[in-house]
Amino acid sequence: GWHTGALMMKLLGEHLLGPSSMGSPGLDELRWLAPVHPGDELTLVVEVLDVRPSRSKPDRGIVKMAHELVNQHGTTVVRSVANMMIARRSDDQRSEQSPSGAETPWGAGGLTLGGKLAEAVEQPPTVFAAVGGQRFFDDLVDRFYDAVENDPLLRPMYPADMGPSRTRLAGFLAQYWGGPADYSAERGHPRLRLRHMPFVIGQAERDAWMTHMAASLSAATLPDGSPLAPDIANAMFAHFDNAATHLINQPS
Repeated sequence: GWHTGALMMKLLGEHLLGPSSMGSPGLDELRWLAPVHPGDELTLVVEVLDVRPSRSKPDRGIVKMAHELVNQHGTTVVRSVANMMIARRSDDQRSEQSPSGAETPWGAGGLTLGGKLAEAVEQPPTVFAAVGGQRFFDDLVDRFYDAVENDPLLRPMYPADMGPSRTRLAGFLAQYWGGPADYSAERGHPRLRLRHMPFVIGQAERDAWMTHMAASLSAATLPDGSPLAPDIANAMFAHFDNAATHLINQPS
């Protein structure tokens, strides 16, 4: 178990944290969920849960991240939740990127993991604004759930009234892509795998979910009727594809 944890830390150090990491005040959670066998292929999945500036040391921020090692069958073998201290840019550096000098909002909704994590800590929530705000995510989710209504495999997993499910998913996606943190204020940490654990999710369920979400995404347009920019569409597709695989909890 500790050897598997060491492998996870090696991947984090080599591919994510880099020189911007300033250490960690500790782990909130560390769990070994499944055995690792010789020949297994392990993939590191990182989810940013929260971002906040340090109150006492303005040169750094605290990033809470969930780390999971997932094997070739889509099964999570180890999971940890850690608080990492990440270097922040100086006021001069922030002013160069934002001429107005306005403070960049903090929060998990405005964070992306492209490029260095230190830069990602203060990325502005551009995707939410670029697609026209909350209406885009409401429409995306409505098309998805309209398809789920008639899916014999997925429909039994949802309650009779799917209105609250629509609202929650639209709120989660809006926050994830840079919108207001209303979802977190109401629901707290997403805990996606934990909240989906009561349901049997295998490859068939994962593929059905992804089929409907991909179809909804392909039909999405901006408020003026123009198509999504390819980089945004591709980023959203990749997010949904990874998330769907992440939620598999049954062997194929």
